[in-house]
Amino acid sequence: MLSAIAGIWDLKTTEVPDELPVAMSAFGLFYWFIASLAAESIAPFVLSLLSGMAFLVPGLLLYRAGKWGEADAWVPASILFMVPVLGNVPILFDYVINFCIVSSAYMIVYSLALGAMRPEVFTLLVKDAKGSKVFHGVVGFAGALLVASLYFRMAQEYAFSIFAITSLLALFWRYALVIEKHVFRKEISSAQLREGDVLDGMIWRGLTRKEVADIKKKNKKVVVKEGVRFVPVYPIALIMTAVYGNITAALLEGLL
Repeated sequence: MLSAIAGIWDLKTTEVPDELPVAMSAFGLFYWFIASLAAESIAPFVLSLLSGMAFLVPGLLLYRAGKWGEADAWVPASILFMVPVLGNVPILFDYVINFCIVSSAYMIVYSLALGAMRPEVFTLLVKDAKGSKVFHGVVGFAGALLVASLYFRMAQEYAFSIFAITSLLALFWRYALVIEKHVFRKEISSAQLREGDVLDGMIWRGLTRKEVADIKKKNKKVVVKEGVRFVPVYPIALIMTAVYGNITAALLEGLL
C-alpha cells in the first residue's frame, strides 16, 4: 500500500518524499526484529536486512553515478525490508526477476506513451534513423543473414524472426535516444526554474530553494532533465510476485 502511494506520488510530482521509504524501511526492520525475538531466532531479522540491502546498496551506487533517482534505491529496498517473505518463502530472487520483466515492459509502454503525446518525436526518429550508420549497419547485417538463409535454404523460419526482432530492437534503441534528447532534456529560462527540478549533468536529486535562487542570479538559461517516472514499477513487481511468484517460471509452466 505504502509503495503504491510512493508510485502515485512519483507520477504526479516526479519526487517521492525521503521520509516515506525511510519510514517503511525502519518499520520493516523493527517488525522483523520483534518477530525474531518472538521466534527466538535471528533468521527473520537477518533475512529482512539482507533482502533490503541487496537492493539498497547497488541502488545508492547507481544514484551516486547519476543513473537514477534516490527514491529508485530506497523504495524497492523498503519493500524488501518490509516483505522479505511471502508464505514463508524468501521473495528476493523472484522479486528481482519480476522487477526486470515489469520494468522492461513499463519502459516500453511509458516511452511509447510519451511519443504519442508528442507526435513530432516520430518525425525526429525517422530523421535520426536515416542518419545513424550504426542503425543501418545492424539492420543491414540482419538483412544479409536473412538473404543468405533464403539463398542457402537454411533455418529460414528462424532467419525471419531474427531479422524482425533485431530491426525492432535497433529501432527502439534509436527511439529511446530521441526521447532522451528531445523529451527528457529541454532548455528553459532560469526564471522558470523551480524547486525540485534536476539540471542536466547533476545526479538525480531535486534542486533546493536556495540552489534555485543562486542559479537564477548566475544563469539566464539552464538545461533541465526529466526521466522515466519509475517508482510505480516496484509495487507492480511486488503484486506480480505475490500473485504469480516467478513470472518467468509461471509463463514457462503455462507453455509446457
